[in-house]
Amino acid sequence: MYAPQRRFIAVIFSLLGLQVGVRAVQWADVAVVLHLSPEQLGISAGVGAAAGILTLTTGALLIDRVGR
Repeated sequence: MYAPQRRFIAVIFSLLGLQVGVRAVQWADVAVVLHLSPEQLGISAGVGAAAGILTLTTGALLIDRVGR
């Protein structure tokens, strides 16, 4: 693997880690503003994760079918 590719991977990995860290800090503010209990906050986080997985899976299947 070439050095520019390694740098690109390191930057992307760092940015994704930053995004996860920022989101983790914002959960407390979201709970306060929307008056969510810990259970409701957990359910909303789970629904968001499940929606992301479903979207990625559906998109991958669609791209595989149409893109080839």
